Amino acid sequence: MSYFENCMYFSVNQLARHLNSIADEAFKPLDITPTQGFALISIGDLNKHTPSEIASELEMTPSTITRFLDRLEKLGYIERKYLGRNTEINLTEKGKHTLVKVSECWGKIHDVNVKVFSEELAKTITNKTVKANKLFKEKNK
Repeated sequence: MSYFENCMYFSVNQLARHLNSIADEAFKPLDITPTQGFALISIGDLNKHTPSEIASELEMTPSTITRFLDRLEKLGYIERKYLGRNTEINLTEKGKHTLVKVSECWGKIHDVNVKVFSEELAKTITNKTVKANKLFKEKNK
């Protein structure tokens, strides 16, 4: 067994690189990143309409979300409405159409994961990862 196989940091990042490669390939036709796809889901399906709500939902910094929103606005997927000091984010018609394509991309990614791992193992890995992230958050406050 390799030294690196005993290292959680290395192993998790190696898996993340594999998953990122699959996700990047699935999202290539949309000209957005998978995480920008999550931002569209947050806005369209989860009804998060301020940059801070989107940042909180995705557990990302507001500055990162702002860059994502800039890109999505440039592509015509979202529109910003300025209400005094607040900003409201909404999908455009093009964004609503793209949201359907985003769901299709996640379906393709799921299919590849199931092909590699099996449905049961993919679900187990996901559930264990979610639990690990929650535990890490709780213990590192």
